[in-house]
Amino acid sequence: MAAKQGSSEHAYKQIQQALKADALPSLLYFHGREQYLLRFALQCIEKAYIAPGCDAMDLSRPDPLTLTPASLQEQCETLPLLSRKRLVIVQDFPPLLGRPLKNYDESAFCAYLKDLPDSVCLIFTRGPEEKEQNEKKKEDGGGRKSSALLKTIKSCGAVYEFGAMSAPELRDAVRARARRLGKGIRSSALEALIARSGYLDRESTLDFFSIAGELEKAAAHAAGDEILQEDVDATVSDSLESNVFRLTDALGAGRRESALRLLHELLRGSENFYKLLAIICGQYEDMLRIREMQEEDLSAQEIRSRLNNMHEYRYRRLSESAAAYTPQQLRAALLRCCRIDRSIKSGLLPQELAMELFIASV
Repeated sequence: MAAKQGSSEHAYKQIQQALKADALPSLLYFHGREQYLLRFALQCIEKAYIAPGCDAMDLSRPDPLTLTPASLQEQCETLPLLSRKRLVIVQDFPPLLGRPLKNYDESAFCAYLKDLPDSVCLIFTRGPEEKEQNEKKKEDGGGRKSSALLKTIKSCGAVYEFGAMSAPELRDAVRARARRLGKGIRSSALEALIARSGYLDRESTLDFFSIAGELEKAAAHAAGDEILQEDVDATVSDSLESNVFRLTDALGAGRRESALRLLHELLRGSENFYKLLAIICGQYEDMLRIREMQEEDLSAQEIRSRLNNMHEYRYRRLSESAAAYTPQQLRAALLRCCRIDRSIKSGLLPQELAMELFIASV
């Protein structure tokens, strides 16, 4: 079965539909940023295949570092006792991560995967990756480009990528999570939580685990049966990108002293200087694109559509920030960002001094 790449629905929904239709392949590979939903999909499969109380007998998680074709065959060909299928889950198998495995026999693994019994569902999973690694591996489904093992999984089973949720999917997930916590959540609180979490930010690598944790804090703070915006304001900190908005707003208003103070706060709090610089450059780039399209008299909906259906809150913040600049000023700021980046990488200027000069020049 071909890899699941073309569907507009999220991977976990595709899997739920396949389970309902009894059409889920016996060989699967799960990977991607959204590890919360990856685990949810595994739970759905376990619930569909494993009889209550039989997980110790019919569900296996072999050690990926000692796995051999013979041991995998033994795991997969053990018949389920009371369950519909035996479930075998292999997490972070080194050959699928592009890492060496002692005495690895790829041809033997591939030969066995082509002949799995119908009584088993074998799932390889991959843990979270950094964004840069994800981008490099996106085209080859999250594994080595030359991996015959991955090609075998694609041709004989299915590959599911658990990417970031869209804004509507994220809202639904937050509401559902709040209900499980015994709370409703007001729309203003929902939008504030999503915006502050940074999940939909341009450079974000967060998964829903992060939002779920913040939601639990807001739910614990809420006095009644509904989470309000003041609960979110009291418990959830701004994301890095939200703080960069404050910096670009200060620059747009000509408040350079405030911008410098914010810059130093960001430099102290940011784990990765280049991530911070990328967010600043990205905001100016998006503001310029919005201003140019606004001058073409395009509607907000048309602009958001052209910007890959940008989240409404993010669009509103960028639009508000961009209003303080002319398109010419935004182009100049973006050009300075690029020059600062080159100056730092070439060693001409130290990082903090380069950013201070940027603030002074905008």
